Amino acid sequence: MKFKFCRDLDCPDWVLAEISNLSKVSSVKLKLICNQAIKLLTNDVSFDSEKVEKHLTDAKLNSEDDVKGILAAIVFLLKGAISNQVPNEDFVSEMQQLGLPKEHSVVLGKAQQSNSDLISKVLKENSFRVNRLLSCTSKPNFHLVETTEQHEWGTKMIKCETVLVEISSSAGFENEDKFAFNIDKEKLKLLIYELKTAQNIANRYVEMSSE
Repeated sequence: MKFKFCRDLDCPDWVLAEISNLSKVSSVKLKLICNQAIKLLTNDVSFDSEKVEKHLTDAKLNSEDDVKGILAAIVFLLKGAISNQVPNEDFVSEMQQLGLPKEHSVVLGKAQQSNSDLISKVLKENSFRVNRLLSCTSKPNFHLVETTEQHEWGTKMIKCETVLVEISSSAGFENEDKFAFNIDKEKLKLLIYELKTAQNIANRYVEMSSE
């Protein structure tokens, strides 16, 4: 079966599996979990995975894997509905087609409707962005090199300016993957310049298509 929130494609199997878990949670608890899922989706610093764990306790779905799976499913559903501009009534209907109870489907529909502008803004800002920047620090590195210059036999220290960049996965969980790499300062400047050039070109195409 094809769904609008999936760009008229089949719903992924892992989402179908989580729909079964969502059905085990009361609609009241689901509303509270949706609030946390939206905070996760919009990078709200007040997001608290422990609250989700507490809301899932009654349904015995409070393991770390359950919490991650349910949050990921809600985020996927809301992102799909909003990014594909699915009408609210169609989204609620599709949730029921997936096997979600009517009252649960209505909860997701209300979450879509009341947070559409906020999520749309975040999705636009994060377009084509895979990882988020955690830190960017510059420090001089000194290396011993051989020299044969007159009056400088042996070795000497050479200063090399590098930048340490740390990025994170976009999962949003406390134990998300983090990566770090060193890059020459001048190469980093060139990379930023080229990315800005590409962004300006993309923005011009967007403006042209909206005219």
